[in-house]
This record gives sequence, C-alpha cells and structure tokens, in this order.
Amino acid sequence: MSKRVVCILAGRDGGNTQRAAEVFTGAALKAGAVVKTFALRKLHYSGCLGCMACKNGRSETCVIQDDLTEALREIAAGDITIFASPVYIGDVCGQLKLLFDRMYSFFSPAYKDYQPDFVSYRPGIKIDQRASRLNPGKQIVFISLHGLDQKNAFADIFDRYEPFWNWLGFSRAHLLRSGSVKGVGGFTESHPMVEELKILARQLCG
Repeated sequence: MSKRVVCILAGRDGGNTQRAAEVFTGAALKAGAVVKTFALRKLHYSGCLGCMACKNGRSETCVIQDDLTEALREIAAGDITIFASPVYIGDVCGQLKLLFDRMYSFFSPAYKDYQPDFVSYRPGIKIDQRASRLNPGKQIVFISLHGLDQKNAFADIFDRYEPFWNWLGFSRAHLLRSGSVKGVGGFTESHPMVEELKILARQLCG
C-alpha cells in the first residue's frame, strides 16, 4: 500500500525551505507515495484557543473550523508528515507554531497520565500510546534551514519539539537541517542535503 505523505510548508513562496521539501516529496512520489501539501502562507487560521473541547468530551477533534481543519485531518490519517520551516528569531516560523498548538487535539483526554520526563528525555524513548488519539507508527520529517554560518546554531529547535511529537503519538522524527543557506535561491541542487532528502524519502516511502 502506498505511503500517505503530508507536507506542511512554512515560510515564503518559492523559498529555500520549500525547495528542500520539494526534493523530498519528489523522491517520495517516485517511490510510490501519495503526497498532499499545505502551504501555510496561503491558509487562514488561528492557533489553539484553549477551549478544551477536545478534552472535555465535546469533540475528539479540534472544534475550530478554518483552513487548518483539513491539514489536521490529513496529518491524522497520513503515515509521514513533513514539517518544513525556516528559522525565524531562533524558532520555527510562527505559521508552523500555530499548527503545532492546534495539534493539542491529537492528545487523548488522559494524556497527562502518560507525560514524558522532559529532564531525562532522550530520542527513542517511547511514550505510552494511550496519550494519543493517533494510530501508532506515524513518522515526522523535520526540515529546518537558516542563513547563519554557525554549524550548530538553532540545533535546540528539534530537541525541544521532538519529545512533544513523541508524546503526541509519532513513533519517530527525522531531522534534516542546514545553516549557511542565504537568500532566495540559496538552496540548490548541489546542496549536500539534497541527497540526504532523496535517500530518506526512498527509505520511508519505498
């Protein structure tokens, strides 16, 4: 059965992050996957309102009806979700952070009973699946680009979000990050990450 890939794009139209994500989705399509892409810059939506409807029995999904509704539904149904974002002020683009907050609806009402120890958390530690409404086995590909020449700048972004993705029910998250990607068109076919993206796409979708 073909893998279902959901690509969530943050940042500018035609930017470097989009180019990187398209390398992955192109290889995924060649490997037989079905790909659905959401460019957040084109959508109109809000962040989580903290209404708790998804936890108090009113609904099993986010009750906000806007342009993120379909994206959240596709993430829940898909096998692999790509989160592709440039680094803005030391974090993911605000467009993507709003979506992350809306993913709170993926938690089961009992999620606090299965929370990870964030102090001692290490990648690979598995959280009790009862914390999540999602089916097990889903994976994330996180693509993060920035323009600084410091190799390890903003490496903490993935480390901060990965425990939450695991807690939400994703079994594994793959990181593809690069600095020194400067200006529009800075990410080209000769970038070292291109081959990494293609290899990972073939591994996950083949």
